[in-house]
Amino acid sequence: MAQTWDSKLLRHQRDIDAQLTASLNDLGRLVGRIVLRAGSATNDDGQRAIPNRRAEREALRGAIWREALKPYFIGAGDDAFDGSAPRSPYGRLLVAGIRGAVRIQAERQVAVIQRATRRYPRVQQWLLEAGRPRQAEFAPELSKSKAGGSSVMTRSICG
Repeated sequence: MAQTWDSKLLRHQRDIDAQLTASLNDLGRLVGRIVLRAGSATNDDGQRAIPNRRAEREALRGAIWREALKPYFIGAGDDAFDGSAPRSPYGRLLVAGIRGAVRIQAERQVAVIQRATRRYPRVQQWLLEAGRPRQAEFAPELSKSKAGGSSVMTRSICG
């Protein structure tokens, strides 16, 4: 069965959503373990109690931030990105989701160009080859498979 571009995008969104849900569930379980650990500690009287004093709650909040939230949302260090690479699991999911959605839309536009310029192969080649020099920067796997410059085609079409 042929896939439409919309169904391809929807499948990608569902995959990213499922990964995000699974990772947030793991984060919730980690926060739950931290709360249980704080609740199973003994107080001054030697009894186990849920922290109800301000200092205990703030210590619990700090532990949740240090051990669960900061590593998940920001990652190691103070900056969420190391250059353009995300340091955190959440950042990697966001980048993968955005990258996949943009890739699908770019493929869709290529298909539109191919359909619209089917009768004009030189124009089609020029339009589709125009981004090749910069493509190695963003999609090296594509530039290796279809290497070639567009300078000859540009001169022949433009004059």
